[in-house]
Amino acid sequence: MRTDRSGISLVEALVALGLLAGLVISVSGVLVLGGRQIRGGADSSRALAAARTILEDLELRSHDALLRELGCDGALPSCSASSSALWPAAWDGADWTGLAQHSTGVSLAALDAGPISSAQALRLIVRVSWEQSGRARTLRLLTLRV
Repeated sequence: MRTDRSGISLVEALVALGLLAGLVISVSGVLVLGGRQIRGGADSSRALAAARTILEDLELRSHDALLRELGCDGALPSCSASSSALWPAAWDGADWTGLAQHSTGVSLAALDAGPISSAQALRLIVRVSWEQSGRARTLRLLTLRV
C-alpha cells in the first residue's frame, strides 16, 4: 500500500472552506459598517453646509432687521424661532438632499445684561436636526455678533 499521497483530505478541505467563510462574513460586516459611517459623514457635511448657509444669510442682516425677522420681543434677553414657521422657503440655497425629516431653528441671546434690543453682543445659534438610520441627529453652529 502506498502512503505518499499528495493532495488534501475532505476534512482539510471542509476546515479551509469554513475558515474562508468566516473571513468573508467578517470582512462584509466591516464593509457594511464603513458604508454607514460614510453616509453619516455625508449627512453631517450637508447639515453643516446648510447651517453655514443660514448663518451667513443671517449675518448679512442688521441688528434690528434680525430681531424683526425672528419675531423677537426686544425687551427679552433671548429669543428663538423655527425656520419653518418664519421662512418656509427662505434657505433654498442650502443643500437639504439626503437629510430626512430635517428641521432648523435659530436662537438669539444677549451676552450682556439687559434686553436683546440694546445688547452690545449677541450669541446666534443655528440648529439643524435630521433623522439618520432611525436616529435623531442635531448639529449646532454658533457665532457671536458684536
